[in-house]
Amino acid sequence: MDFENFLYDNKGQKRKKTSSAEKRYFLILNKNMIKKSEKRVDEIKNRIMNDVAKNNFNKKYQIKSFIEYNLIKLFCKTLNIEKYELLCCNSFNNNQQLKMNKLVKIIEGEPLGCSCCRDCDRPMTFINEKTNVLYCYFYKKKGI
Repeated sequence: MDFENFLYDNKGQKRKKTSSAEKRYFLILNKNMIKKSEKRVDEIKNRIMNDVAKNNFNKKYQIKSFIEYNLIKLFCKTLNIEKYELLCCNSFNNNQQLKMNKLVKIIEGEPLGCSCCRDCDRPMTFINEKTNVLYCYFYKKKGI
């Protein structure tokens, strides 16, 4: 994810340039996000292997993105499961949608060079919106 695409100034205008400090910070955020995603995908792969070994195909696996879904789907093709396919859906729980946070904006902190007092030194603000939780699950193929 390119966090620079989400960066806005204090007036709500999209930022064109980022400072080197911001770029380093976004690089760290991106690395951490990738590590969490890889860990989540690995845990889901282990759960799927255990469920397939027990012939249990009625579970849902929560994912954060379609990239994770595609990685898991590719993994499932190696398991040689012929009767089921892996699908993706939004969450439904007793007619209520489950929600998760999704980043929409990063508002810059106070500009560098403002050294009048500590009150002006404000960090970036991350603005999220609620989106539906994504799940992947096994579905029995038609005709089998």
